[in-house]
Amino acid sequence: MDDILVVSCIDFRTVEKQRTLLRSEYALGDGDYYLLATAGAALNPDTYSLITQSKNPPARVINNDHRDCGYAKSTGGDSQERHEKEMADFGKKLEDNDKDIDYQANIIPMEEPDLARHECKAVVIMIGDPLTVQQAREKLDALGFTDEHDEIARPYALSPDDQTLWKDLVISLNLHHPQTIFIFASDEDNAGKLARKAQSMAKDAKVETVLVPKA
Repeated sequence: MDDILVVSCIDFRTVEKQRTLLRSEYALGDGDYYLLATAGAALNPDTYSLITQSKNPPARVINNDHRDCGYAKSTGGDSQERHEKEMADFGKKLEDNDKDIDYQANIIPMEEPDLARHECKAVVIMIGDPLTVQQAREKLDALGFTDEHDEIARPYALSPDDQTLWKDLVISLNLHHPQTIFIFASDEDNAGKLARKAQSMAKDAKVETVLVPKA
């Protein structure tokens, strides 16, 4: 198996930076990898279980933490040293679980203009298979939301019963105040359940579902 999994934070300021990094350093476009986007990336204890619960774990994991991370600040600090240690510990856990896994890690810097940005227009909840990642990004680019949306993604399953999804949504709503929630899913019934749950948590937000082909 040669699946590639990219792990990232949900922060809207990192979306375009990460796309640039993946293209330039790894020759990976939006449709070339699975995506797990959760608050804090390697710093989040849920991340490891979200990867290892799959029956078909990835052969390669690229983790992208970032500086000025709200999750990091709320759970022990945002220092370069902490990110480096947590990413190394995360990689060791993955390698202990699968000695053949190829693990790489990066820290995305934040520039001065990024530090002044605290709100985004939308948050996306999506199944993070390569096709959906590509289609979601194309739609958001067309809407002018390229660097104006938080991303919450689960690579292998998108379930309304996954409490980690809703923890991520709470963080997005509290930190970045998006007014639109997009849900990209392959099953209409499941998309409806996700939309109803999201609407119950963000009563003033617009919730839009987008059905995508099954991978």
